Amino acid sequence: MSVPRDPENSSPHVSNSLAGGSQVFGPMVQAGAIHGDLIFNSSGSASGPALEPAPAPDTLLAPASSFVGRTRELAQIEALAEDVVAEGGSGAVCLVHGMGGVGKTTLIRTAAARVSGLFPDGRFEVNLYGFAPAGAPRDVERGSGVRAPLSVLADLLRQTGMPDDRIPADLDACAALWRSWLSGRRVLLLLDNAFDDEQIRFLRPGPRAGCLTLVSSRRQDIDAAVRVDVPALTQHEAVELLCTVGELTVPAGPRSHTLTALARRCGQLPLALRPVGAMLRSMPAEDVLEAMAETDPLAEFPDAADAVAAAFRASYDTLPDDLRRTLWHCAWHPHRIFGRELIGAMSGAGPGAAGMRLARLEQRHMLLPADGGGFTFHDLFLHHARATAGEGAARLEARAALYRTVHDAILMAYEGSPDTGAGPASCFAGPEEAFGWCQNLESDELGSLIPAAVQDRAELALSLAQRIAHFYAANDVPERAVEVLEYLLPHARADAEPATVADILDDLAFVKDLLPREQLPVLVAELVTATGESYKEVNSRINAAIGVRTRKDASDAVLDQALGVAQAWLRRGALPNEG
Repeated sequence: MSVPRDPENSSPHVSNSLAGGSQVFGPMVQAGAIHGDLIFNSSGSASGPALEPAPAPDTLLAPASSFVGRTRELAQIEALAEDVVAEGGSGAVCLVHGMGGVGKTTLIRTAAARVSGLFPDGRFEVNLYGFAPAGAPRDVERGSGVRAPLSVLADLLRQTGMPDDRIPADLDACAALWRSWLSGRRVLLLLDNAFDDEQIRFLRPGPRAGCLTLVSSRRQDIDAAVRVDVPALTQHEAVELLCTVGELTVPAGPRSHTLTALARRCGQLPLALRPVGAMLRSMPAEDVLEAMAETDPLAEFPDAADAVAAAFRASYDTLPDDLRRTLWHCAWHPHRIFGRELIGAMSGAGPGAAGMRLARLEQRHMLLPADGGGFTFHDLFLHHARATAGEGAARLEARAALYRTVHDAILMAYEGSPDTGAGPASCFAGPEEAFGWCQNLESDELGSLIPAAVQDRAELALSLAQRIAHFYAANDVPERAVEVLEYLLPHARADAEPATVADILDDLAFVKDLLPREQLPVLVAELVTATGESYKEVNSRINAAIGVRTRKDASDAVLDQALGVAQAWLRRGALPNEG
């Protein structure tokens, strides 16, 4: 230690040479051991420069300028940030999850910009590349293609100002040093695009850090105190985003309908809405809509189409084999909405295992819950799922198994025995189990099998359609049974034996008798015979009982009322209001 003199002042001041040649000005203590507290006055004086506090690290990226909606989601995050600060020293992890392209990163950056002032000790943003297109920068440590936790930790510690020679090469030691630095500090940490819980486990602050950690991911199964689900934008929000990006005023009237149609063609997904909105600066909305065909709406937007394809592929490539196969079966299913019974029939896995796999795909946001039950694809992902699954022999085999299972289940449930041919119906122990399975089938999903089986030229196509018609008739949906049989009849006349055509005609006549419009004249005739009254008198009394005339063009509701009155009259021998 040396005691040089300041040339501007006769008093000596203390300096000390440190490793690396640097010097520290001000009071110094050099001792082997110190007992008690040491207090230094670092305010500076003429004998040395004042010590300026280092600025808090801040690596947050600016949020998008064209942000709309998400009021509920932002409120959840802001409330959590305020709770973290109010509790003092107790942090929280918030998972923001949703499908690729839905706007998770934009949301957490917008939220971070709003709450950053609550976290003065540091604000960090890290892209973990958990679901990234091929070729994106990343560090591969675990063979999964995601960014390695050790590399992330080293970068975070460097951003705090820590020199490389103090950063451990061991993952546990590096994580401990990171937690130690965070302890007692109020820090905002954004972990964007996380792959799974294992990837972020070592990045989490410790219990004494007053930190808010925002994690965005396409997976729901990451441990977090608060979960924020990010769905596609609402219709109103999607139109607002189109107008914001397109520099338009949100219109009313016919032009509003055009923009609503554009939003639907984009699946209300920000990834597609932004480039389409940008085109609205150069083209009228009507012309843009005309260019966006319903079957392939992004064909004239190659960059947007590539971005959607990359978003799908980045999620698909992370799926384990069992979920990939389940996704193929969902893509091969004839209907846009599907449930565990029919996916289980296609895959041979059964309803229980199929239901579990469908739920896991929903957790990864590869499938969406459908209104009314079941699952579906996002509109823009369906095309890519079908293209990935392909249309080869495996598709035909899976659909053939589906047709056979449904055919034999209905036959066993409603007629007491399965088809004599071998098939998947052996998975049902008897008619009661088959009946229970059939009761879980959704009417529209079931109806979609008929044109699909005919198009596939499936061996069971005609017989399957008849079985489904019987199912509808037995479950009090005779009008659907009539639709099925009338659709089937010309195909049977073209391809089937005359006996099959005769069976279908018999079924059609029987089912039509179940319809109110067909049943009412039969009951009126029976009443004429039973009462001795004329047709006119019987009809007049029924009309008086329901207060409406039953004309040929009467609604189904009116006919149902008249049918109920006629049935009661026959059973009781008197009209209901005469009893």
